[in-house]
This record gives sequence, structure tokens and C-alpha cells, in this order.
Amino acid sequence: MTQPATFSAAQVIEVAQQLGVTRAGLQAQLRLAEGEGEVDEEPMLNAMRALLIILEQAQAPT
Repeated sequence: MTQPATFSAAQVIEVAQQLGVTRAGLQAQLRLAEGEGEVDEEPMLNAMRALLIILEQAQAPT
């Protein structure tokens, strides 16, 4: 069984910044989604892209 990858906060922040993902932006989108309001898809997609990049880096051979 492989060990889960770990990332420093700096690595996560770097990927998020590259994609324009901000904490405030994600929080605003989450509030809209929870309230069933109109959600701006681009910030949500960028957050998913950031997570995908992180997961891909975790699986890359070292």
C-alpha cells in the first residue's frame, strides 16, 4: 500500500495562485452553493483544477 502524498502549505498556495484560486473566492462560491444561489463556474473549476494538479503531482514518480 502506498503512502499518501503530503504537500506543504506553500506548495498548495503556489498551485492555487497559479490558477487564481483564492480562499475568499472559494468561500464566496461555497456560500452561494450552500444557499442554492447562482454559482460562478470558473472559480469552482479552477479550484478543481488546482486539486487535480496536486493529485497528479502526488502520483508522479520521484
